[in-house]
Amino acid sequence: MDLDEIKIELTNQKFRVDKVNQLKKYRTREPLKIYQVHLLPSENIRDIYNLKTLGYTIVKVEPYENKQSHQCFNCQLWNHGSKGCRLNPKCVVCAGNHASKECLNKGNSDVQVKCTNCNGPHTANYRGCPKYPTNIQRNVKSGIHKIQPGKSFAASAKPNDVNKPIEHSARPPPRQGRTRLNKFPHPARSELARDSPQRGE
Repeated sequence: MDLDEIKIELTNQKFRVDKVNQLKKYRTREPLKIYQVHLLPSENIRDIYNLKTLGYTIVKVEPYENKQSHQCFNCQLWNHGSKGCRLNPKCVVCAGNHASKECLNKGNSDVQVKCTNCNGPHTANYRGCPKYPTNIQRNVKSGIHKIQPGKSFAASAKPNDVNKPIEHSARPPPRQGRTRLNKFPHPARSELARDSPQRGE
């Protein structure tokens, strides 16, 4: 469906539509068949969740849930914006006590970058940072609570297999040249096997 068609259909059903967006894949920016509709307050605003069709298309309406953690551009902490932030500024590149836009080291590859959140050797907006909100939740679930020196984040995020029982692999294949007898051989076959000359005799 076209964005304008969605807006017209919803307006015809007495919804006050502010705007309609089509969501896209994060990396490829390929458009998805998922639309975000912004409605202005009205008496029937909750009726949007009862909507089953729009035009000739079957739809499912769900409240929008932003699962991505937002980082403040001022203090480099998460889950609030820089517009109302009253904390002291921190640099995203060098962790200095200045705003990121004023950093003299920005774009300089010779300077060591430093995270203001974990003091690691990466910028403060690095998604692999152990202090990044989704990584903290993952670490708590898996039992990893601290940075492990000498280990990459990917390696330390793997589940701990120390207490798992060792899985025994299947028996190795028999060596070539030897006859393998069954544990409980057929009596006639076992006599034939005993009577036949073995290799190397």
